[in-house]
Amino acid sequence: MLVKCVCPGCSHSYLADDQMGDLACPRCGMASEPDAAAPVSDMPPPPAMGPPLMGGPGMDPGMDPGVYDDPFVDDGFQDSAIPMFEAKAPPPMYVTGERMFKGLVFGVVATGGLGFVLGGAFAAVGVIVPGIAAVLMGLVAGASARYGLGGRTTSATMFRTTATVLLVVVIGFAAFFTGGWAVERLTGTRAAQTREDLDNGLRGLVRQRAQVQDTGTGLLLDQRIQETEHLKNLSDPQIEDYLWVQQAQLNQPLLAYGKLRAMSGPIVRLGAERDPINVPFPATPAILLAELILASILAIRGVIAKRRY
Repeated sequence: MLVKCVCPGCSHSYLADDQMGDLACPRCGMASEPDAAAPVSDMPPPPAMGPPLMGGPGMDPGMDPGVYDDPFVDDGFQDSAIPMFEAKAPPPMYVTGERMFKGLVFGVVATGGLGFVLGGAFAAVGVIVPGIAAVLMGLVAGASARYGLGGRTTSATMFRTTATVLLVVVIGFAAFFTGGWAVERLTGTRAAQTREDLDNGLRGLVRQRAQVQDTGTGLLLDQRIQETEHLKNLSDPQIEDYLWVQQAQLNQPLLAYGKLRAMSGPIVRLGAERDPINVPFPATPAILLAELILASILAIRGVIAKRRY
């Protein structure tokens, strides 16, 4: 006899045959107790029958011959004891540790790769438009994580799945800034002006060193002259890194670039020939936070179940 079972682990409703002796959940594999399974129905299904003949037995004389009680038509007054599942989408699944790891790996690879490419592409063409990267990375993070998870999560594992997707989104944004830094340090135009300023400063230091007789001051000037000559010999990307480090007061060029982008913008830049649009300090991190929230919402919507069971 078919019995209705509810899994104690993932709350999945399913039908099983008690004569086979296997009441394990088809989703997570956890066995249900036999006494927890309620029979669907003890009554045999009604026999298939068509409409009664005109004037036949059981026919109401006042009833329209075209209207009859079809047992296979849901008239809205009877409740079926068999649980109804959504036909167009598979039911949500219980996310185990292995599935969560796979979802994290697929999400990081797909979202991180997309973020790096988008950041590099936007930096190469000189375009920065808020919202575009957030929407794309949010959709890709949700789809890739859902593919790694094997489907949408059930309500019992909503927390761990949400944490996994949020981590994927954060890594995607980090890859987005990394791509922008990798391209902007190669296409920056501040190296020539910086070398000219270093030449002027070096000539001034040399003249000052020739006039100084004090030993301590002379050693200090010699050290500054060596540092200036070292900076002059740096490549253009290294000079760009040096300028970012000086502006952000951080020793790591990538972190310095990310801090400047998050704190001071630019917010909008359309084309390399156009001036970037900067806004006051509180607005720049607020816009970045809004993009992060938007991407997180889209990603979470991609992995949660559309219906709760």
